[in-house]
Amino acid sequence: MKRRSLFITALLIVALFSMTIPVAASTPADITIVALMQPQPDDPTAPFSGTFVASGPAVDAGILCENGTIQDIANPAVGWQSDQIIKLYVHKHFMCNDGSGSFEMDMQVLISPKGTPARWVITTGDGIYARLFGSGGLTATWLDENTLQDTYFGKLHIE
Repeated sequence: MKRRSLFITALLIVALFSMTIPVAASTPADITIVALMQPQPDDPTAPFSGTFVASGPAVDAGILCENGTIQDIANPAVGWQSDQIIKLYVHKHFMCNDGSGSFEMDMQVLISPKGTPARWVITTGDGIYARLFGSGGLTATWLDENTLQDTYFGKLHIE
């Protein structure tokens, strides 16, 4: 009888630890991120770096921090189809100033005579951003010869 009781207790413990507790996902919320990026002064071909400021309902809901630093990790250009179309792929690393974590994003930019459509998607994160998901579009504007302003707009949520 004692063995049977021990066996049932062991089964209950295994069942308890194997249960997954559902985590409530946040509702996708609008985000706007404005990043000011500069080239490395000693190597203009090196990845850009700078700062960002985030605003909108995603920040208000605590899904994303308000500001931090940003670094291009990779930015290969491919294409040059008919000397008119360039596809630019950029992988960026965002680190929040408040210590809450960091996240990474992939961008795809098509530069052509018909315009420059661009998209971004969150690829990974750490800290409170380990389960951050989102995507959207962006615009890029040169403010002067040394400062590029990227404006990201879209939706973010925590899963």
